Amino acid sequence: MRRRIDGIGWLPRVLPVTLLTAFLAAAPLHAGLSFFPVETLPGANATALAASGTTLWAATPRGVWRLEAGAWTLDGLSARTITSIVVADAVFAADGEKVWKRGADGTWTAETLPAALTFPSVLATDGTEVWAAGIGVAKRASGTWSALTSPGGVVTAACVYSGDLAVGLHGGAARYTGSTISAISSGIPITATVQTL
Repeated sequence: MRRRIDGIGWLPRVLPVTLLTAFLAAAPLHAGLSFFPVETLPGANATALAASGTTLWAATPRGVWRLEAGAWTLDGLSARTITSIVVADAVFAADGEKVWKRGADGTWTAETLPAALTFPSVLATDGTEVWAAGIGVAKRASGTWSALTSPGGVVTAACVYSGDLAVGLHGGAARYTGSTISAISSGIPITATVQTL
């Protein structure tokens, strides 16, 4: 009887390993997310990232860099401190002075922005339209920029939420629904600065 008790005591220790091994053997290696190391960005810290297909774009204090096939390459604007980058119908980058658009030939040109928007340092997109913000907010639709109502302060963050633009400010936030703007301050201390949305 003693041997039988020892044998039963041994089974629970072996069974989980056997089941885990069988489960891992049955699970495909590509299931779920896979992470792998890539070359680090040479000599610069990324302030923002955006992806298009198999290309990763990085906004840095030394211009725009792109990661393709595991290697980083300086793409342009090397004399500019890029603060934000998005991908819509093209790649757009902001540097606090201008919004830049990357052409199909790889050249970067400054966009003509409405006078109501100055110091554009934050970008957001829904994949089609692009918003630029700093002191003021502008929206690019069908290739044309138009000014939106000012949220009443310097925009420090932006994102598109359920089709609407949301912007972060010092001491609050705001949401644009079409051309209507709604202040959001509940729960945000007046001394806080919204850094990301």
